[in-house]
Amino acid sequence: MTIANSKKSSRELQAFNLLFYPERYPGLVKREPDNIKFLLWHNNVLGDYTSWSLFVLDTQYYVRRICWKQYTPYKLATPQTYGAENIFSKEVSTSIIEKFSSFELDNFKNKSKIPLISIDSSEFGILANPYKIHWMNEPPQELVELASWHKNTIAQFEALFS
Repeated sequence: MTIANSKKSSRELQAFNLLFYPERYPGLVKREPDNIKFLLWHNNVLGDYTSWSLFVLDTQYYVRRICWKQYTPYKLATPQTYGAENIFSKEVSTSIIEKFSSFELDNFKNKSKIPLISIDSSEFGILANPYKIHWMNEPPQELVELASWHKNTIAQFEALFS
């Protein structure tokens, strides 16, 4: 999974590396990239940038949440992030994966629905090799069902960390 943008500052690039390569997050158990089933993200441009990853190891499922506090009252040399991981129900994970697998993703492969100019918005996305799908604010009509799955899955993941 690759997210790169040469216009980003060093601090932002560090944050993106933590958000989009969660298997390497410092202080958490090292995981293999091949064990990531998918990664979801939500960037509230006026708040936090968060990613959630579902890892599958044999018959055990884990959700890893990485959050970047984009705006702090002070600037640090490194981004202010935190990460956490929890075991996730096999039954619920299987259901989420089956629903995700039911989408005809080839229609959206490496497509994005990002406007040229956007102010005070939110970005949402899914990375599941080889797919990268993202949109701003309200999803376009062809992504409504997938966006609903995205929202519901994040709500289930967030319940682990509440």
